[in-house]
Amino acid sequence: MPNTKQSPGAVLTKLLEKNGLNYNRLAKAVGLSSAMVRLIALDQNPVSAAVAFRLAKFFKTKPEYWLALQLKFDVFMAAQDKKLTKELKGIVTVDKATFERKSKAKKAAKTVKKAKTAKAKKAAKPKKVAAKKTAAKKPAAKKATAKKAAAKKPAAKKATVKKAAVKKAAAKKPAAKKPAVKKAVVKKAVVTKAPEAAVKPDTTVKPAVNTEQTESKAWLAEYQPVITSPQPVFEPESDLDEPFI
Repeated sequence: MPNTKQSPGAVLTKLLEKNGLNYNRLAKAVGLSSAMVRLIALDQNPVSAAVAFRLAKFFKTKPEYWLALQLKFDVFMAAQDKKLTKELKGIVTVDKATFERKSKAKKAAKTVKKAKTAKAKKAAKPKKVAAKKTAAKKPAAKKATAKKAAAKKPAAKKATVKKAAVKKAAAKKPAAKKPAVKKAVVKKAVVTKAPEAAVKPDTTVKPAVNTEQTESKAWLAEYQPVITSPQPVFEPESDLDEPFI
């Protein structure tokens, strides 16, 4: 297997360093893009026959030289592929190869599967028979114990079940319609009230009250006994002929 140092990209980078060139100058001289020259130098783009002729002309070599480098590098990288190695293991040589049609191969595979399933069924039958025998041999004591336990249960549960059933039946029955009670119409007695007598206004004209007269009457009533009491009569003396003035 060749070494990675002998790849076309590694050889190209060495030649560029030796001649003091870069990717752009080489691309202009050879007629390629600078991106393609960079990818070839990094071994990311293979060297085709046309590129080999261009590089051989510029560097004064042969195109077979560049193609041989690319071929060796491709073989080396394919040998490192794990997926390819697995696929190669499944490929047989010419002397051992059988070229049968796919339909025959499928039929053969089906017959093999049927044979396997038949063997598995035969092996499973005795196991089922043994399991049935063991189940039949079990004593009937479990059934008897179950019956006794059921008989020992109190009858209270039955009564509760009956009550629940009666309640459900009563709930399902429609309620009886009550007879409509006719309300007696009571006629209220109409009380006729006599019309009240209209109050007539007092149209009599009262005399005006004199406050002075009322005060004089009160004064007279208070001092009347004093005025009406007898007064002493004054008689003039005989010696005087004329009354005293």
